[in-house]
Amino acid sequence: MSDMIETAADWFTRFNEASASEKPAVARGFRDWIEQDPRHAEAFAKVSSLWDAMGIHAAEPEMVTLRQAALADARHSARNRWSLVQRVPNLWRHAIAACLTIAALGAGTYVLLKPAKEIYTTQIAERRVVTLADNSRVDVDAGSQIAVEFTKKTRLIHLTHGQAYFQVEKNKARPFIVEANGRRVIATGTAFDVETLGTGVRVTLTEGHVIVRSASDPSTVIAKLEPGDQLVDEGNAPPRITRLANVLKATSWRQGKLMFDDEPLPYVLAEMNRYSQIKVATGDAQVAKLRVSGVFNAGDVTALIDALKAYYPVEAIAGGSNEVSLSHHERKNSPSP
Repeated sequence: MSDMIETAADWFTRFNEASASEKPAVARGFRDWIEQDPRHAEAFAKVSSLWDAMGIHAAEPEMVTLRQAALADARHSARNRWSLVQRVPNLWRHAIAACLTIAALGAGTYVLLKPAKEIYTTQIAERRVVTLADNSRVDVDAGSQIAVEFTKKTRLIHLTHGQAYFQVEKNKARPFIVEANGRRVIATGTAFDVETLGTGVRVTLTEGHVIVRSASDPSTVIAKLEPGDQLVDEGNAPPRITRLANVLKATSWRQGKLMFDDEPLPYVLAEMNRYSQIKVATGDAQVAKLRVSGVFNAGDVTALIDALKAYYPVEAIAGGSNEVSLSHHERKNSPSP
């Protein structure tokens, strides 16, 4: 019966997630499920009994009416029970919004829960590999956080900040979605890297295909990527797609290396700082305009500072605890960059 309880609750979720055009088909599917087995109506009645534990919602007349209808339906045929639900569509929507997941606790006791989010956070210089419930793999970069929220219909990952590389198990019926800074990267089985950039994102595809959409308006397609494509969407300019000569550059952090190709110094410092207790910042606008190319061990800020001092008129000034400021410093016979 616990499986039926879970399935009954899942119908609420399906209806809630369906678009307006999809709801009739979901409703027909629910009706068919109810008619398959009398115990399905009983499972629905058990779900309705949970509304008593919902405090203010359970006290509302509409919720009480819906619960009574469900309990009555459990004693009648599945077809009669369906007709009762049809007569209270507004109550149905209340139930959908309230009932997300039912977990059986044993001895006939059930508790109403929301889908649990699994949160993974990495600290400075920490990288972590997470194997998800569907056997997809996520490499979480230093100073990053993801929140995993799986349902039977979708696999949703929130990249709160930082960077992560996703190797997705194929499942066309259950899309894998990574949401970051108002963008949604949608895949079914592929491998790609997502990095937050302020309020924007950088998406690099290494295998398969992905579609990037607006999270607020899923009908808006930002980009469709092929292997080797990199999307940068910072919001203050039109999104741009670059064909990478070396796609491994974007994922070199997984091997403890950071590769830069004519990148702005502030971006380079931000990346290096994620792996180091010593925080390096630009001390003036002139230094902030410098651009950097090279390969560095992640977090080796000393090597980076030495390279900058060797090629640019830059000096490093120690500040507070574990802080270094880079400032312009004129000198003679500076090597050309």
